[in-house]
Amino acid sequence: MKEQSAAEKELSILINNDDEELNHIFNEDKSSSPLQRNNQELEGPKIPKVPDMLRKLKTNEGCFDPRVVSIGPYHHGNPELQEVEKLKTKLAKQYCGNPSAAAELYRRVKEVAGEARGFYDMEGLDIDDKAFTKIMFLDGCFILVFITCLVGEAEYHAMGMKNNVIANVKRDLFLLENQLPYIVLKALMDKRQYWKMMIEIFITICRRLPPPVLAVPWWSSTRDKSPLHLLDMTRTRFVNQSATNQGRKSSQILLETDAKQFDRSRSILIWSNDWYSYHSARVLQSMGIWFKPNKTGSFSDVKFESQLVRGVLTLPPILIDASTKSVLLNLLAFESSHNNLADMQGVTSYMCFMDSLIDHAEDVMILRSQNVIVNCLGTDQQVADLFNDIASNLVPNPHTYAEAKRGIQKHCNNQFKKWMAECLHTHFRSPWTLLALGGAIFVIMLTAAQTYLAARPPKTLND
Repeated sequence: MKEQSAAEKELSILINNDDEELNHIFNEDKSSSPLQRNNQELEGPKIPKVPDMLRKLKTNEGCFDPRVVSIGPYHHGNPELQEVEKLKTKLAKQYCGNPSAAAELYRRVKEVAGEARGFYDMEGLDIDDKAFTKIMFLDGCFILVFITCLVGEAEYHAMGMKNNVIANVKRDLFLLENQLPYIVLKALMDKRQYWKMMIEIFITICRRLPPPVLAVPWWSSTRDKSPLHLLDMTRTRFVNQSATNQGRKSSQILLETDAKQFDRSRSILIWSNDWYSYHSARVLQSMGIWFKPNKTGSFSDVKFESQLVRGVLTLPPILIDASTKSVLLNLLAFESSHNNLADMQGVTSYMCFMDSLIDHAEDVMILRSQNVIVNCLGTDQQVADLFNDIASNLVPNPHTYAEAKRGIQKHCNNQFKKWMAECLHTHFRSPWTLLALGGAIFVIMLTAAQTYLAARPPKTLND
C-alpha cells in the first residue's frame, strides 16, 4: 500500500479526532457564501470609490476625477472646484422658489440622508450628519436645475456658467465617485413622472444616444427597483440584460443538444461559447461580412444575420468624443464593484467585443464608413487606441453575444461564402468594375448574335 504523505496523515487525524473542528472549517461563514445569496445587491457602498486597479493605470489618468463640480462627499471641499460650488446655493434658491418650499424640500432630504449616507464609503471623511444633509440638498438641487437648463437650452444663462464649464459639468455628472443617490433626487422631485422623462432626455442628450424605443422609462422596464444614481441609469440605458439571458438560454439549448448527440459531459460542453475565432473588422469584411448600426443604441443589441452570400453584423452605434473614455471607464468601474459579475458585465463584454473588431485605424475606418462609429475625437488611430487601451485588462462574460459569435464563426467556416466574398472583393470592388463586366457581356452577346446571323444562309423568295 502506498505510504500516506504528511498532509494526508494530518487530514486523517483531523477527521477521526476533531469532527467539530472540521465542521467549523467547512461551514465557516456559510451564511455569507455567494452561492447562497439570492439578492443581487452591491457589496459594500452602492457608490464606491474607483478600484485602484483602474485608477492607477497611467492611460486612465484624469478619467475618474471631476474637473469643475463636486457631487457627494468624496471630492467635497476640493479647492479646484470652488467656482461651481459657489453657485450651488443660488441654484438651490432658484429651484425651491421660496423659503417655505425650501424648508419642506430640505425636510424630505433630511429624512433620507441616513440611508443616503450608507451609499458611500465614509471612512476617512470628516463630515457629520448635518454637513452631509446639506451636501445632499445643495447637490440634488444643482443636478435638477442643470438638467432643466440643459433640456431647455434657452435657460442656459440662468445658471451663470460659461459654455466650457457646462460641457465639463455634463462630463462630471457621470463619474462614479461623483454620484448622488437617486433617493435624494426622488425626495426633491415633485412631479415624479415629469422628472423621470427629463432625466431620460438628459442622459440621451449627454451621451448622444438614439431615442429609447421603449414606451416607458428604461429603468422601470428592466428592473423592479429604483435606479441607484445617474450612472446606474446610464448603464441601464446602454445595457439590456436580455442579451446575456439570451446567450445563456442558447448555451443551455446547445448543451442539451450536444449531450444527446455526442453524450459528452456538461462540464466540458459549458465552455463551448469560448470556441470562437476573433477577427478584426477588416478581416471580417474580406470574408463578406458587412456592418450596420442598430436602432436602439443598446450595447446588448448585437446580432448577426447570415444571407446567401454575405453576412450582416448589427452593432450599437457609438459616438466617440473627448468625454467618451471617461464615461466608459466609470461604467466599467461601477460594474467591477458589483458582486454578481455575470449580470454586471454588459459594458465590459461590449468593450471586449469591440476590441476584437478593432486592431488598427483601418478597422475604425470600416466601422465609421458603415455608421457604427462616429468619430469626433480625432484620427481613426486615436479611436483604435481608446478601445485597445481600455479593453486590455478586461475579462468579458462568455455568454454575452453567444448567438452572434456562433453565427460569425459558422459564416467564416463556410468555404463557399469565403470564396464568393473574395471573388466579389477582388473583381467587383467598384461600380466601374460592374459596368465594365456588363459592357463585356453585352459585347460578347452582340458578337455571338452577329456570328450566328452571318453563318445562317439568307432566305430566298421561294422560301
